[in-house]
Amino acid sequence: MDVFGITVQELIFSVFLPFLLFYILFYALLRKSKVLGDVKSLNASTALVLAGIVISSAYAIGIIQYITSIGVMLAIVAFVAVFWYGTAATAARKLESYRTGEAFKTEDEKKFDKAKDNANTLWERVKKQFPKVDPHDFTQLQEQV
Repeated sequence: MDVFGITVQELIFSVFLPFLLFYILFYALLRKSKVLGDVKSLNASTALVLAGIVISSAYAIGIIQYITSIGVMLAIVAFVAVFWYGTAATAARKLESYRTGEAFKTEDEKKFDKAKDNANTLWERVKKQFPKVDPHDFTQLQEQV
């Protein structure tokens, strides 16, 4: 079936979907940048006109088809890169936890280590605040306080 001498499939994939893509793109950019303010109808009509201008050019349709294929390839490459980066980062964290022994500790041991670190931090602060006091002589500490 032909519409204006163009097959329906070509009309959908070469005209309608690129028009829809550019309409959504322009509308989102106008809403986000707030160039025309917060008026939705003004943003929508401006995006409609801009998308119509872009699609009306026969040269643009060829460029759109070319850019679409490049965009799909870039999206796939980006997905694979992010996937491999996440996999490598997770593997590195796991290996580090195995190397340090954190992977084999129970939750109670981890809580105890955290409490011990907090106590050591507090003790260092006390030693800085009262440098002349013997840590084993509590009477001196009480006199300082």
